[in-house]
Amino acid sequence: MPNTVAAAAKSTATILPRDHIFFDNVRMGQFVDVEIQNRQNDRFKSFLIGVKESKYLILEQPDSKRFGFVRDLLVEGQAIVIRTICEQTTGECIAFKCFVEGIINHPQKLLFVSFPENIQKRELRSEQRKTIRYPAQIYMENQTNRMPGVITDMSDGGCRFEIKVGETVKGIKQDNIYIEFEHPDTGIMQKVYSKVCSQRKVLNIVSIGLAFEQPLKV
Repeated sequence: MPNTVAAAAKSTATILPRDHIFFDNVRMGQFVDVEIQNRQNDRFKSFLIGVKESKYLILEQPDSKRFGFVRDLLVEGQAIVIRTICEQTTGECIAFKCFVEGIINHPQKLLFVSFPENIQKRELRSEQRKTIRYPAQIYMENQTNRMPGVITDMSDGGCRFEIKVGETVKGIKQDNIYIEFEHPDTGIMQKVYSKVCSQRKVLNIVSIGLAFEQPLKV
């Protein structure tokens, strides 16, 4: 399945004023996809954890266990592209270019990048999602550590899943998971392999945007 967030950057998009569109669509703790503008277009996942308006953004440095030595490429002046899904809307994506301004390693491993000059925004979902509240579980292929939660919206191609977590948990680390639930219209049990497209934590709730590998069976 194609990278949903990355595909947004390759499609026609509207360039919008930076401050207004940024703060209307991005929240602290939001899951982001970062692409380094080098020959290999190295990528990593991170979280937005801070911002100084019109000055800079603060991200977590990439996890070396998941992304190897990518953090060594994040030198001052390096151009990057950040993409994220605006989940408080009907399903739009924003993308913008910025530059590495510096890193710190204590007390936390943080990455400082320039505030975006221009932001592109486009509609991401091809179908309308229906608002519901329906119990579900997510798990890995080995079916261990099942995590119960609630589906809050759904279409044939994806859904939004919410789960309660502890104070220190920011989200799930997996890029792909299974979600299992009874279809709210048919009552048929669904077990769907899904791609994690977005994550956002508000208080003790992590909200996860999922794109189904295959449309739902009805």
